[in-house]
Amino acid sequence: MINIIIPCTPNYENRNVINTINKGIDIVTQFIVLYNSIKKNWKSFEYKINLFHNKDYPFNDYDKSRLSKLEIDIYAVEADYEHSPFAVKCGGISHKLKNSGTHRLYLDPDMIALNEPMFDLSCDWQAMYAGSSNLSIFNYINEKYGYNIDCKKYDLTIRNPYKAYMQNKNEYKKLIPHFNGGAVLVKESLCGKLAELGLKSMGSCVDTNLSNNGRHMGPQYGFAFSLVSLSENWKPFEPGFNYLLKISNPTSFGINNIKLVHYCGRGGDRIAKKIFKEAFEAYSKLMGS
Repeated sequence: MINIIIPCTPNYENRNVINTINKGIDIVTQFIVLYNSIKKNWKSFEYKINLFHNKDYPFNDYDKSRLSKLEIDIYAVEADYEHSPFAVKCGGISHKLKNSGTHRLYLDPDMIALNEPMFDLSCDWQAMYAGSSNLSIFNYINEKYGYNIDCKKYDLTIRNPYKAYMQNKNEYKKLIPHFNGGAVLVKESLCGKLAELGLKSMGSCVDTNLSNNGRHMGPQYGFAFSLVSLSENWKPFEPGFNYLLKISNPTSFGINNIKLVHYCGRGGDRIAKKIFKEAFEAYSKLMGS
């Protein structure tokens, strides 16, 4: 059984905080869209959906009512870092759950499940590559926060590992280890260690040696290094899982080939609502929501 863990800390004051991008759709609705799409389209494996939020940011009565209609377990946890109150990824990965499983699948809420995924459960972890990488920030996070990954063994001329992987998935081992943190599958026995490694670089979000973009991306780079440090027994997700909508072309790739679409980034929700209009509207209205 796979425990699906999804962060969903409400931001009712619409505050701008490092590591967050506010969207035109509230986070509880994002969660409901993802929840309903998983329930509708993923039938090939057993799972339990778990919601995590910062214990200091409770839901209002309206959202409590909406969430009460869903078959989920809700956990209130400490923020991963005091200056990033909406980050609860490491807490979700390591927190003791009511239902035991073999793996945890972390998913950001700004996603829609479209078709059945295929996981390789023999791997210790799986993730999908991210888009363009800033090597100076990448190297700084690697060294400053003590990951010390040997990046010389990768082809550093390939700055966009996501696009390179989508074009040729067989050459993944030479790609720079920059993974999008929106979807990660990890064996239950390694969850505690992964969270411990991920927390090491959370301070990068307030690191004055970095630009605003560097502070935004720092924890994602750190989490990518955490995965590589965790185990060498890994594979990327199949193309189409954690499909990055803003840097991909669904028409040429084939919408039927998309397993999980990620509408991350500023304005990503507008693109998702346009391309997946019917699905988006249907999944946001199911279950009385």
